[in-house]
Amino acid sequence: MPGPAGSGSITAGTRLSVAQQRFDGADGSSYAAPRVGFRDAQLGIDCSPQLASDGKLRCLPVDSIYASGYFGDSGCTQPLAEQSGPSSCAAPTFALLYVAQTCGGGYRVFPVGAQYTNANVWVGSPAACAQAPRPPAYTLYSLGVEEAAASFVAFTAR
Repeated sequence: MPGPAGSGSITAGTRLSVAQQRFDGADGSSYAAPRVGFRDAQLGIDCSPQLASDGKLRCLPVDSIYASGYFGDSGCTQPLAEQSGPSSCAAPTFALLYVAQTCGGGYRVFPVGAQYTNANVWVGSPAACAQAPRPPAYTLYSLGVEEAAASFVAFTAR
């Protein structure tokens, strides 16, 4: 049930519900703890309000990894997502790539593709791309086709 405006309450909608995790004690006790953000029933993900690449506040995936400075090609046009830890960790469904813009920035969202296993990566920009050894502390993944920002629920800040 929604509270008064400004009360900090969270209300479920037709697609988003409050993300919760339930803990059941061996003695019969239970507790439903709210997690950060929402559960998107259509996409099957937990998400939270973040600025998307279209400049709108949208419910973007929270269990994601980030694409930063590594590329899978010699032209530095195919960003790789990085996950710290051993390659035996499960890969998240999505990767976020921050795009700086004139008035702020936002995240582009990509599905995580296959694990990148080449011995080398590329760093830099398309204008100045250089080969480098693969970083040993990360598991790297290729990215799929970018998800349209409009596929994530938009929010209006009040």
